[in-house]
Amino acid sequence: MEHLYHVDENDEVIGKVSREKAHEDLLRHRTGIIFLVDKKDRVFLTERSPEKRTFSGSYDSSSSFYVEYGESYEEAAKREGEEELGLENEIEFLGKFFHFNPRSNHVVAVFKMEYSGDILDIDGDEMESGEFLPLEHVKTIIKEKEVTP
Repeated sequence: MEHLYHVDENDEVIGKVSREKAHEDLLRHRTGIIFLVDKKDRVFLTERSPEKRTFSGSYDSSSSFYVEYGESYEEAAKREGEEELGLENEIEFLGKFFHFNPRSNHVVAVFKMEYSGDILDIDGDEMESGEFLPLEHVKTIIKEKEVTP
């Protein structure tokens, strides 16, 4: 069973909670996203797998993840970059935000990963497809399409 950090409104740890309980009871927990950016400042945007429980088929960041109990935001981001993208590139922490909706209650850490042209090994269970897009195109998608928070 996967356990997450249950945190308060200041991202201070309250305790450990199962992923299922965190979602059932809308308990705030730690998550993160990675934006993979190439040398032309294009962002690798993905479409979530239609099999995903939440936001299936929606546009998403390059990679999204839960911070498992016992790991830091940075450790979780590096783990997920390897698992979902097949990359071990350096990451840069950009900040955090809080997100709440009827399906989730998250503290979301945002990371940037530079893409140097390595072959991407995309996790098909997580994402249906992905492509590098200019920032202006990404902004249009955010305004006009269904996207994850």
